Amino acid sequence: MYLSLFIFYPIKYAMPYSTFIKLKLEKRQRITDIALRAFALQDYEAVSITRLMQELALPKGSFYQYFEDKKDLYFYLFEHFQQKKETITAQYVSKTTAHFFDFWEELLVGELQYHWENPVEWSFWLNAHRERNSLEIGNLQMLILQRMAQQLLGTLRQESKHGYIRQDLNIELSAYFFAQTGDAITQFILHKYNLNLAENIRESKTLPAFPTIEVRIVVSQWLAMLKRSVTTQGDVLVSTTGTDH
Repeated sequence: MYLSLFIFYPIKYAMPYSTFIKLKLEKRQRITDIALRAFALQDYEAVSITRLMQELALPKGSFYQYFEDKKDLYFYLFEHFQQKKETITAQYVSKTTAHFFDFWEELLVGELQYHWENPVEWSFWLNAHRERNSLEIGNLQMLILQRMAQQLLGTLRQESKHGYIRQDLNIELSAYFFAQTGDAITQFILHKYNLNLAENIRESKTLPAFPTIEVRIVVSQWLAMLKRSVTTQGDVLVSTTGTDH
């Protein structure tokens, strides 16, 4: 039932011109990779289309044959890689997960593994979460939070209806609270492992192997705190199959 959370809801519909879509895959991928790296290392306002096209060894005018403007490129990258991440992360999650918190644990560990193995996308995503004051793209931080909260809202309502989450809670507020869980755990993981993504990207360093067991322990401990505060059973959670967790 929880796989419905992977339904993709675009924040902004960004579609490059057909001239970009018709490019050979190798050239299209090169433009995408270099643009993604630029936004991963700088905030939105600092990225220059002129410098970007110089790095690509293409005339600046050709950019406007592919995209309307920098904002169009940015949201194309944002939605493209978000959809890619959600598709791949869904593969980590069991289709038979019985309880929301079990699902949430698998989802968070899966997302962290995906980000760890794709540090340029991870850095881009972190930068997007910090974008609040751009006149062109608006408060992207809030838009991301609203999208995630909206995806969670229906599921939390069902959990409350079935008695797994306390019915005295404000479900809309809870959805926003849960939506920020991933960001909080991500910041802790970056601190715990002393990861400097920008430095790794600039120096073409690879991250060490993903510490699956340690990360799962962190996520499990974090969610245990949430369980005690929002569920009707405390640490003992009754699943939809009738078995205790």
